[in-house]
Amino acid sequence: MNLLNPNELTFEQAENSFLRLMMKNGEIFEKIECTPLFPLSKPDKYISISYQKEKGVEEIGIIKSLKDLPADQRRLVENEIQFRYFSPHITDIRKITSKYGVDQWEVLTDRGEKTFFVQDTKENVMIQENGLIIITDIDKCRFQIRDYRQLPAKARFHLESTLL
Repeated sequence: MNLLNPNELTFEQAENSFLRLMMKNGEIFEKIECTPLFPLSKPDKYISISYQKEKGVEEIGIIKSLKDLPADQRRLVENEIQFRYFSPHITDIRKITSKYGVDQWEVLTDRGEKTFFVQDTKENVMIQENGLIIITDIDKCRFQIRDYRQLPAKARFHLESTLL
């Protein structure tokens, strides 16, 4: 594992809206991807920094903690992570219907109303002990319920009827 020294890194937003990384030794990497290795349990620790090559992606190294970066640099990396892991938060469940092994979810999120489809809930719905639920729809988009126990009673009923 190649741990990167935060003092030797400079991130900047390139004109093409991708993130660029300049190393203290003069190396420059374009089209940077920032990926938390533990996105649910430690989202601000162990961030893999990689870049797009002609044939795939290559890892440059790992930042042990985002807190080790200066504030402006940390914001750039956090923005890249948020863009990559866009995940609306479900605040209410209006209806879940099943047909032919596919569930149609009609929900209210922090980004507005949304309808999406989930196939095989055992594979695509992950429930954490702290009440967090991560749902992956058939288009590989992720949705989160921060704590299902805080949902309105009718929403919890829809959720429990579908998942149990």
